[in-house]
Amino acid sequence: MGLGAVLRVGDRTSIFSSALTRFIKLTSDDLTDTLTDYRCQRALMDGGTCNSTVFDAAGFDSAGLTLPLANYHNMVAEDEVLSCVPTVPRTGEKIGSEAICVTDFAHLVELMVHLVERFHQYTGDHRGLQAQLNARLTRHAERLYTSVKLHREMED
Repeated sequence: MGLGAVLRVGDRTSIFSSALTRFIKLTSDDLTDTLTDYRCQRALMDGGTCNSTVFDAAGFDSAGLTLPLANYHNMVAEDEVLSCVPTVPRTGEKIGSEAICVTDFAHLVELMVHLVERFHQYTGDHRGLQAQLNARLTRHAERLYTSVKLHREMED
């Protein structure tokens, strides 16, 4: 919590659309360049299955945006201290109120507004990435060929 909204790249069951996830990441990077306090995280949800998996399995582009959450599903260990949100009220020994960081929420809103403003640019493919990789290959081709040649000589 406090490190920004979360761009989910997948969950326990599947990996989400790489083209859409990349589009969201690039959009978020633009915000990082223009807003001094903007923050966003990128993470794989290692447990559970969310609705993006269902859409992905049905052939739709899907991605996930979420907020870091204290006391996920209201569960708290008996001795857990929530230093990030000390004012979150406890409702029992092992149950706590869920809580988010307001700044993370504001960053998520910024990202979603920015996505809506530029979603017409989303192509659903990796044209931009392909062009970037081709330019990198062109720029470093001689180094790569030299490396392959040296490796082959070492094998002989």
